[in-house]
Amino acid sequence: MPLYKYQREAIKKTHEYLLYVVTIGIGSGKSLSYLIPLFYSILIRDRAPKVTAIILYPMNALVNSQYSILKK
Repeated sequence: MPLYKYQREAIKKTHEYLLYVVTIGIGSGKSLSYLIPLFYSILIRDRAPKVTAIILYPMNALVNSQYSILKK
């Protein structure tokens, strides 16, 4: 799955330990801007057993949508 420019930039900032904010329209892929760096951190960067993130979604439909994207 190819990433949008803003997603690549957000991921780059994460690797440089910089803070960032992504503001873009609904359904445009903002979640990958934090999920990809999160999984990278969990799987590659720091394998110490600890809580790395808690993700809260306001609706079950959004959870299901994110799950189907991540399965790809």
